[in-house]
Amino acid sequence: MSYFPETNWQIIIPTEAENLVANPSVENDTTGYTADSATISRVNTDQKWGAYSLKVQTTDDTQGFYYTHTDLVLASGTAYNVSFYANIPDGITMLAYIATSAGVIQESFSFQSTGYWQRFSFPHTAKSSGQKRIGIRIGDNTPTSPFSTTWYVDGLMVVSGTNDQTYIDGDQDGCEWNGAQHASTSTRDDSHRLGGLIYNLSHYGLGLKQQTGIGMVVPTHITQEYGNQDGAIYQGTINRPRVFQLTTQIVTSGSLANLHIARAAIIDALKINLVGQQSELLLRYTGGNTVREIKVLYDAGMEFNATDVYNEVLPLRFIANDPYWYGEGESATGLTSAVTISGAYVSQRSKDGVWSHLNSSFNGQVLAVAYDEKHNLYYFGGSFSGPQSRISKYNPDTGAFSTLGVGDTGAADGLVYALWVDQTTSDVYAGGTFTGMGGIARTKGIARWDYATQAWKPVASGILNGQVLTITQGNDRTVYIGGSFTLMSGVANTAYIAKYSPTTNTVSAMGTGMDLNVFDIDISPDGYPYAIGYFLNSNGVTTNGLAKWTGSTFAAVGSGLHNSSPTGQALAFGKDGSLFGSVATNIQQGSDTLSGAARWNGNQWLAIGTGFTVGPYVWKRDKRGLIYAGGIITTAGGLTLPSPVAIWNGSQWFPIGLKSSNMGSDTAYDLHIRNNDILTVVFSNPNVTLTEAVTTVTNDGSADVYPRIVIDGPSSGTATLYFIKNYTTGDTIYFNTALTINAGERMILDLAQNGKAFTSTFQGNIMSKIVPGSNIGKFRLISGDNKISFFSSSTGLTINVIYQDRYLSADGGARVA
Repeated sequence: MSYFPETNWQIIIPTEAENLVANPSVENDTTGYTADSATISRVNTDQKWGAYSLKVQTTDDTQGFYYTHTDLVLASGTAYNVSFYANIPDGITMLAYIATSAGVIQESFSFQSTGYWQRFSFPHTAKSSGQKRIGIRIGDNTPTSPFSTTWYVDGLMVVSGTNDQTYIDGDQDGCEWNGAQHASTSTRDDSHRLGGLIYNLSHYGLGLKQQTGIGMVVPTHITQEYGNQDGAIYQGTINRPRVFQLTTQIVTSGSLANLHIARAAIIDALKINLVGQQSELLLRYTGGNTVREIKVLYDAGMEFNATDVYNEVLPLRFIANDPYWYGEGESATGLTSAVTISGAYVSQRSKDGVWSHLNSSFNGQVLAVAYDEKHNLYYFGGSFSGPQSRISKYNPDTGAFSTLGVGDTGAADGLVYALWVDQTTSDVYAGGTFTGMGGIARTKGIARWDYATQAWKPVASGILNGQVLTITQGNDRTVYIGGSFTLMSGVANTAYIAKYSPTTNTVSAMGTGMDLNVFDIDISPDGYPYAIGYFLNSNGVTTNGLAKWTGSTFAAVGSGLHNSSPTGQALAFGKDGSLFGSVATNIQQGSDTLSGAARWNGNQWLAIGTGFTVGPYVWKRDKRGLIYAGGIITTAGGLTLPSPVAIWNGSQWFPIGLKSSNMGSDTAYDLHIRNNDILTVVFSNPNVTLTEAVTTVTNDGSADVYPRIVIDGPSSGTATLYFIKNYTTGDTIYFNTALTINAGERMILDLAQNGKAFTSTFQGNIMSKIVPGSNIGKFRLISGDNKISFFSSSTGLTINVIYQDRYLSADGGARVA
């Protein structure tokens, strides 16, 4: 079998070294860098280390930049190694050089650009002592001059010795800054194996004969077999440690003694206690014209098996406990901390977290929203007279609003409080204080928009007095109507609540009705209507503000909400069948006072966190089982809210990505959540001024990565941090609203699998500021595009998501030479 004397494999041998470049990756500023007939700037749009790189814009040959600093002092006759990373359009001849502080070039190095990030390294023996310049510029590319182009440089390094070494700055594992971060030289110690001298295996006289096991990691699928049936249930997949082998041959020994000397050097390089403590070593593979790294433990191959007295085939076997390959350097994407948006009565969040206002021309309160799934139409009701009167239809495909007939033609103070869409027929039910709808008789307080005929029709003969406050439809399409009316369609015992058959256009009583207002009705998972309101009695049964309709009578739910003056406002059912109810003040259960809201689990009322000062006006549940609450609320479970909407995940309250400029007076009257997670909120006042900001972060690797998130405070004052969310995976990390970031403060949220950390340059360890229930253990970037949202009270933060590309195989990221 033939071999390749110069292999694609490198091994990192630890050594102590100092990078004499004080600002090697321009993380904070461009101190030390000077344009040479070009334009330079610090950017976070393309980088190799950290979040930033130096952008160079040139207009002709010989233009570029140089770096000089008081720390960059070289000694005459001493050997150094200069290295840097560059991303320059393909096919350009470039020149790197060392010069005196006055700009006299002492040595230069010519190289060709590749069109992607590449590392360049060259040795230099100083010809004089003193401060030096390191320069990079375009070479002589005539006859293509003038030569305009843009390129990037990162990771500048000067170390003693001629051998090439891995990059050093104080942010890397095993390295530290010798002074201020990104403003001083940095040192790497030799107590670990994650950085050091870069040696090709040929340095040890090894040629490569075969490599196996470096491709795609073999997955382990976790299944649970059925007890008495064929097959199994898939539960997940994990990637266990991998084993791979490099079959090499010592080819330069020349004698048995030299063979043993070569073997001894290889053993020293591979042994687990090279640095005094047992540790993994770092191998690098360059066969795909890129660098891929993997941490391994030597497993076998050096037992001695020489068939030729001067040479030996070494089947070197390694175990990688972390089976993934990693790219050299880092990737980063900048996030926006919030988006300024003009206020409006209707705000909508897309499935990817992007907020918009559906229309800025509503000139009055929006009190209700409903959605037609079949035709993708929204309906809004309220006190507005424009864009249509009291009720309006919105088509998200065209972005157009339109009227339903002529809208509300009743009294000037007639409002639409409630809307419901029959998803079978697409008919729309509207309820409120209006005396007539669309000029149609017998539509006082309630009317039905007939989708088939595009006309308003009466619901039986409407109500006698009062107002309709809630409309809900059961599984059998029966419509349940509640409010402050005392008689509907002339049917006896329809005080405050009634049911309607759309098939026969008739109204029926529910027992003898209630003795006071019904504010909300919802259908339980098993099909029973529940009503909440200010009533004490239902069909003669004491129900204290909350009642269940059994089909023939009302039944109490425990002891109700309050035994003297119930003030029920809204209810909804959780995914597990538990009932969420809210009141204007408190739910009283014996000696227990539950603030504003509680959850009925079938046996007793339970607190929902620490509750609310004022209970929610509306509850809604999404497909994941999350409960949304809206109203005039300002706090939820002790959490200070940025807008009057909160989310309950079963154990904690969280905010949504909206900030109101007038909390305390702004009210979320209604919500709608579609199955694709599009959320619509209608407000009493157009006070929304900030929303979460969504950025697409592309993970170019083939495996999930767990990033580091660096947050820099505003230029002045403070800002509140609310959350960071990956809308692609659904994972969210919420911050306690007591967490503020100051001007000049930096927070780093490190989500590494082997140890999470959240630190601040001002406050130290701030892990306690992450709200329990956050997905801190799962938060990751999956392969491909990730829609990452950040939300704070300021648009002035600087946020960067930084990570090392990770691959399932050494093939990942391979490029054509």
